[in-house]
Amino acid sequence: MAYAGARGETQQELYDSLAYSSAGLAPDHVPNAHAQHTQALKSPSSSTLLVANTAVVQEGYNVLREYLQTLNQSFSAEVSTTNLADEQSLR
Repeated sequence: MAYAGARGETQQELYDSLAYSSAGLAPDHVPNAHAQHTQALKSPSSSTLLVANTAVVQEGYNVLREYLQTLNQSFSAEVSTTNLADEQSLR
């Protein structure tokens, strides 16, 4: 999910360190590949997969709508806000 929100040098560093090129993924196809992989894992089988993806954002911080859509569509992620400076709210 961090890769989907990164741009420029940070995105390239994540792309390299996560070895997406070794998997044959073009940089702009990474989020969609995650969505396809998750769907394949969720398909009927004798295994059970429970996915829990949540992005936690500092209260009052504006997040680009495009990024929120990518989190939802590619990672089935929910977004919650909290005061990240407050230890109690992080529990």
